Amino acid sequence: MKSYFFMCIAGLLIMGCGGAKQQTVNTDTTPPERRQGKILEDFDPLTLNDEDLTIKSTRSVEAKSDYDDSFLPDMDSEQTGATESDGYRVQICAVSVEDTARNIQRDAILKLNENVYLKFDSPYYKVRIGDCKTRYEAEQLQRLAIQKGFNEAWVVKTTIQLKPHEEKEDTTNLVPTQP
Repeated sequence: MKSYFFMCIAGLLIMGCGGAKQQTVNTDTTPPERRQGKILEDFDPLTLNDEDLTIKSTRSVEAKSDYDDSFLPDMDSEQTGATESDGYRVQICAVSVEDTARNIQRDAILKLNENVYLKFDSPYYKVRIGDCKTRYEAEQLQRLAIQKGFNEAWVVKTTIQLKPHEEKEDTTNLVPTQP
């Protein structure tokens, strides 16, 4: 008898919870094409009267920095009159923190008598030194870098900057001389 009583109470509770649901009525009088979440194809952003945005142009990824690196040499080929060629450099670090890379770059400038480059190649900042035309030159520079404390230096093949007096001679217009 007790189990019958509990079953009846449980049944009543279940039936009471499943009562009539409250109906919601949409009182929004906005036409369906103007409701939030709909794309307005006739929208014109020029009607907003916002101020124009000024976007500064940058020369390279390194230019985004807030640091004052005016004492660092600018190795831009347009300003130095250098041309590019295939060659080798010695990479002394690849780190993901810009501050660390800049500190290593400054250290390399002070310790080595070579061109020092900071390149951002996502997600790493890479510090590379030298402009070597041959792998042999780069290996010698690698040994020097290791002696100066850059223990993880390694040679990488890349595009290098040639100074104007180091450019390859153009042999296509040479006229052979007769004896």
